[in-house]
Amino acid sequence: KTLFISSYPAMKSQSLLVRVQHSAINADDAPSKPSLFPHHDSRNEQKDIENPTSTAPSSELKDLLSPEKALYLLYNLVDQHPDLWYGLHRLLTNENPAEKDQVIADGGRAGQMVICSVLQSLRDLQLQQLPVDNLCSIIRFLSWSDCLKLCATSTFFCDLVPKYITDVCLQLKAAAIHESVYKLLHKCQRLKRLTVDAADMHEHEENDATIMFPFSTLKSLQQLILDHVTLMPNPIAFDNNSVSALQTVALHACNNIDSDVWIPLLSKEHSPKLTSLTIRNTDNINHDIFLQRLALSPNHSQLRFLSFTVHDVQVIKSLRRNECLIRNLHKLEIGLLDRETETQHIIDFVQLFRCLSVPHPQKCRGEHADTNQDASDKLYSFENLEILLIDFCPSVHSRGFLDISPRDLQQFGRHLPQTFPAVKLLGLYGSHSPLSFDDQHLHGFLRDNYLPQIIDLSIGFEELTLDFRGEEDERDTHFLRRILNVFPNLAWLTLENDQFLIENRAFERMVSTLHAQARENIKLQWITLCASEKDEIETMANGLFVEYWDRGIEQCDFDAALKRSQQIVMG
Repeated sequence: KTLFISSYPAMKSQSLLVRVQHSAINADDAPSKPSLFPHHDSRNEQKDIENPTSTAPSSELKDLLSPEKALYLLYNLVDQHPDLWYGLHRLLTNENPAEKDQVIADGGRAGQMVICSVLQSLRDLQLQQLPVDNLCSIIRFLSWSDCLKLCATSTFFCDLVPKYITDVCLQLKAAAIHESVYKLLHKCQRLKRLTVDAADMHEHEENDATIMFPFSTLKSLQQLILDHVTLMPNPIAFDNNSVSALQTVALHACNNIDSDVWIPLLSKEHSPKLTSLTIRNTDNINHDIFLQRLALSPNHSQLRFLSFTVHDVQVIKSLRRNECLIRNLHKLEIGLLDRETETQHIIDFVQLFRCLSVPHPQKCRGEHADTNQDASDKLYSFENLEILLIDFCPSVHSRGFLDISPRDLQQFGRHLPQTFPAVKLLGLYGSHSPLSFDDQHLHGFLRDNYLPQIIDLSIGFEELTLDFRGEEDERDTHFLRRILNVFPNLAWLTLENDQFLIENRAFERMVSTLHAQARENIKLQWITLCASEKDEIETMANGLFVEYWDRGIEQCDFDAALKRSQQIVMG
C-alpha cells in the first residue's frame, strides 16, 4: 500500500488535533505485511535513498548518476541478485538475518521477513525527513482507527508521531476503552488537552464508560474534561513527588471519584498551576465525600474558579470556614440540588441558599448557638470573588419549584455587599429547568437593596411579566427603572423569559420608554434576551441595544462578559 503525503510549507501550527470516534479495534484489523518492492515507474521518480556508507567510489558514483538512474540500477540489481536484500538489511538495521544461508529466491520465511524489514525501514526513513508541520497534515486527516493501525505497522508512527499530539478528544461508543488507546496515550509526551465524552452512550445505553488514566505519564496534560465516565481505581495513578501541568479539570456526571487519589492530585503541591475545577452532577456518596474534603482542605488555595453542585449544607459551611480556599477565588458557580432518599424527596434549597450568603457572626439555619465557639467556626467572606453564579436547576431532574421565598432573596441582596464585597457579575438562573420565580421574587430581591457594585446582571426568572407588579404601594412599576434603581452602575442586563420573547415588540417599547434624561444618568447599554429562536440585535430609539440570543444563560462566557461590561463602565 502506498501512502501519499502532501506538503504544506506555509503551515506554522505546532499543535496536532486528533478527533476520535472510538470503537473497539481488534488486532485482526491491522493491515497485512507490505508487498515486495514495487517495480520502477514514474511515480517513484522523486524517491531518494541515500547510501549510509561514505566511501570514495560510492561518492563518485553518486556524482555520476542521477537519483532516478541510481534507483533504476538498484531495482534491477535486487531483482537479479536477491541476496542483496541481506546487504540492505544490514546497512539499515545493523543486524544480521537469523538464517544467512537461506536464499531469498527460494521464498523462505526468513527471506520474506528480511524484505519486509528493508521496505519498512525505507518507509520510516522517508517519513522521518518530514518536518513537524507535515506531520500535522498527516495526523489531522486520519481517523483514530487508522492511527492505531499505523502504529501497529509502522515504527515511525508508533514512536514519533504520538510525541507531537497535543489534543485528543475521545467520543466513546463502547463501555470499555481498548488497550491500544492506553498504549497510545502513554506515548503522547506533549499531550496538553484530553477530553473523554461518553454522554451520548450514557443517553442511549444508560451506562457510563469506565476508564483508568495513566497520570504518571501524562505529566504535560493541562486540560482534562471527563463526561459521564466511571473512574476505575488506580493505586499507582501518579507519583506523589511529581508535579503536573494541570490547569483545568472538569468532571461532569462522573462516578467512583476516589478522594484519596483526586484530592492529592489536585493539590497545590502536585498541581500548582491548577486554577479551574468543575465537579457537577455526580450525585453519589463519593461526590459528597470529595466535596467535603475539598472544602476542608488547606492545600487547594491555587484555585481561581470553582464550580460544583451541592445538596449537603455541610459542604457550604466547610467552604465558608476555609479562608485559604475562598479568599483567592475569582469565580464561583454553585448548583443547588434537592435530595432524594429511598422513602422521600427532600426540597430544602433555602438552607443551602442562606448558608451561602449569611455573613458572620450569624448562623446558618439548623445550627445551634455555642458559647464555646472558636475561630474555626467563623464564616469568612469571599473577599476577591468577582463572578458569582447560582444555578437553581443544575440537573435534568431539577423541577424548578423551590422553597426560596421573596424574603430570602431580599436577605441575599442585603448580605451580598458583606459576603461578596468584590462581586461585579451576578447570575441567578436555572440551567436544566425553567426557574419558577415570578414578580414577587424579583420585587423581594430589589426591595430596600442598593447594589452599585454590580455591573453585569443575569436573571432567569421564568414567570416574570411585562406589567411588573410588586407591592401594592409601589409607585414605579417600570421593570427596567426598578432594576436600575438598585443597580445604578449596571452596563449589561441578561434575561431569560419566554413571555418577553413572545411579546418582544412590547418589551422593546418598554425599553424605549427610558427617557433621554434618564439615559444620561445610567450606564446600561445592552439587554440580552436568551433562548430566542433568532440571533440578531435591535437598536432602540434611545440608544439602547436589545440582543436576541439563541442560547441559554448558562452558555454565556461570563469571563468575557465581565470584561465587556467593565469596558462599558470605563467609557
